[in-house]
Amino acid sequence: MEDMCPADLAQLSAAIAAGEDLGPFVRRAFACGRPEPLLASLSAAVRDREAEIEELCRAHFHYFIRAVDDLRSLLADADALKRSLSASHSALLSSAAPLLASLESFLAKRSLAGNLSSALASSRRCVRLPL
Repeated sequence: MEDMCPADLAQLSAAIAAGEDLGPFVRRAFACGRPEPLLASLSAAVRDREAEIEELCRAHFHYFIRAVDDLRSLLADADALKRSLSASHSALLSSAAPLLASLESFLAKRSLAGNLSSALASSRRCVRLPL
């Protein structure tokens, strides 16, 4: 790094940050026969980026862990809701079955009563008819 002037270092840093081609820097360093300063600068840039990546991964890992905890809590709530709905469904079925049986019996008796009324009305007409 001692052979690279501050302007070269600034240009190198800007090129790395912009994702530009570093080929001209590499060619110049090897043409001068002194690639060590360039390699040291690139190694420092790599260390900086590694630290950024580690910090970003750590933050995302914490978000991921929180999301997993939230999902586990949501799953537990969903299971409780499922059990509650199942219990309500069973209670509804047990109370609705006798009501349905009573309704079916009522409808059958109502139909029978209608048929009997029709039969009685018809028989009254038959009795009133002169022969």
